[in-house]
Amino acid sequence: MEFTDEIIGARLIETITAGLYDGNLNCVREYVQNSVDEGAKNIELFLENGNTLVIRDDGPGMDEPALKKALSIGVSSKEGGQIGWRGLGIWSGVSASMKIVILSKMKNKPKLRIEIDNEILRNASQSNEPITDILTKATSEIEEVALGKRESLEDDHFTTIRLETILPNQRRFFSDKDISQYLQKIAPAPFDLVKFPRLAEVNKYLIDNGVTFPNVEIRFNNEKIYRPPYNGNLYYEPIIPYAFTVEGTTVAVGWFVTTRESKTLKWPNGGIFFKKKGMTIGDENLIKSFYIGTYNQWQYGEIHVISERIRENAGRNGFEYNSNEFKSLFDQVKDCITQLQSANRYQADAVKFRKLNSVSSNVAKGNISEAKKIVKEVKASYAKPRSFPENPAFTAVKAVMDTHADEIKEEFDQIADSINCSEKDLQAELIRQRKEELNKMIDTLPKAVKESIKRSKGKGLLNPVNTVADAVEDLLKEKTGENAQKFVDLVAKAYGFGNVNPRGDGPLLHFHPKAEKNRRFGVMVYAFYDLIINTFKHEKGYETLEWLEGTTEAERWQIMTQIVAVMGLLYRLIDHSERV
Repeated sequence: MEFTDEIIGARLIETITAGLYDGNLNCVREYVQNSVDEGAKNIELFLENGNTLVIRDDGPGMDEPALKKALSIGVSSKEGGQIGWRGLGIWSGVSASMKIVILSKMKNKPKLRIEIDNEILRNASQSNEPITDILTKATSEIEEVALGKRESLEDDHFTTIRLETILPNQRRFFSDKDISQYLQKIAPAPFDLVKFPRLAEVNKYLIDNGVTFPNVEIRFNNEKIYRPPYNGNLYYEPIIPYAFTVEGTTVAVGWFVTTRESKTLKWPNGGIFFKKKGMTIGDENLIKSFYIGTYNQWQYGEIHVISERIRENAGRNGFEYNSNEFKSLFDQVKDCITQLQSANRYQADAVKFRKLNSVSSNVAKGNISEAKKIVKEVKASYAKPRSFPENPAFTAVKAVMDTHADEIKEEFDQIADSINCSEKDLQAELIRQRKEELNKMIDTLPKAVKESIKRSKGKGLLNPVNTVADAVEDLLKEKTGENAQKFVDLVAKAYGFGNVNPRGDGPLLHFHPKAEKNRRFGVMVYAFYDLIINTFKHEKGYETLEWLEGTTEAERWQIMTQIVAVMGLLYRLIDHSERV
């Protein structure tokens, strides 16, 4: 294809040689935008052989004049209502791949192919050779190619972009996971209302306030792309609506949900994103350029720009600061973030969610003094005056925060009452709970183990020699017909190990078809017996048993529950073994 001065726009050098797009996957955004602008209803992306990215849409496709126009630089035929408008997108994959191959077909028109050799562009980017000569050398002629077996001349229409052979220094960015997450962040995708039904309210609010989304389904590796957030349980129920107006005209529409857990949220649960026509401008960090102070990211939200006079910049990572409307939006967004942060501070003071978890954890561990200290701090904070945004958009979420704060305060009061009891009484209650947990665990064990354990009473249950050893030993003797005096000999004979190496006479029991797995199982049975039963029998008072003897009584009951659970599992596995 021959390039002439008439189709070279003013942004050539920035686009082709220096690279317009910051971020390794931003070319994906550009191709998706182009597909949406052309009216595609379905866009499919997938990685082929791990190093070629394919983008295919069912838009109207291109004939030869249209394809030539698409390859022009800095010249765009797009209307203002479309997302991409600079005439740049088809070249955006140059910096990521060795070659760009474009296949396109219109109804009742031939299928066309053209390819761009990106290496020629890179190698010549610093030369003094005329730009049109470089582009002509790098770009093949447009050629007609045969239709595929399932393609129809009359009916089929599509465009396929192939970024062939992703460059080695780019491949780590073009993984399945990274591409999927990037599309979730930037694409005009719908919410997953099955996972988060309340977002239907957001959809209605956006539509009622003039926000339009393209009717397109985007799939990557045949999985439909949805945009966050996904987990409704993380947030307070009310959705905060926020309109940004200039001289009575709405220029942007926002919405936000706030976490119940009073903590910073990471994507996909947290972040505030700017969008225009459904496409994301920049990422979650863009909001920080609007606000100088501290903002704790306790919200997920979107700000949809609907004014055509507020334009994104060339790299789609921010906005052009060239209109009074944007300056007004900038100030209003700053004020909005100030209000969100004020709500966060109110929540931090009123809703002691994390403090409640901390004091509960300390009580469970028996750290009563630390629990008392936390309760004292929290009770002192109740009297602290708190301010909250007066904006009516925040009223509903404040009511829910206050209810949540009252619930947590009630739980704190209950814990405080229990802490005011003597530590001895509290320890007794913990022991009772641990005993109950052990008895519940015993009830789930195989019958023989259960009967063996229940022969022990009271603190006798704390002796693993009395509780868990006999039933396992009896079962091994029954299954093998052996009557070895030492447990190690019994297990070794049963599963055919000796010093972990195979015994010469082979195993008596068959737990798994592979002999080495039988031996490993036998070693595991004896190792557990040796570490628990033998240690308890012979090493009382030694450092080797400090892990058990150095614990509180409540902790010992808890440890016995865990020992019983493991021995119950070993019993089941031995019972599953068959005679060889």
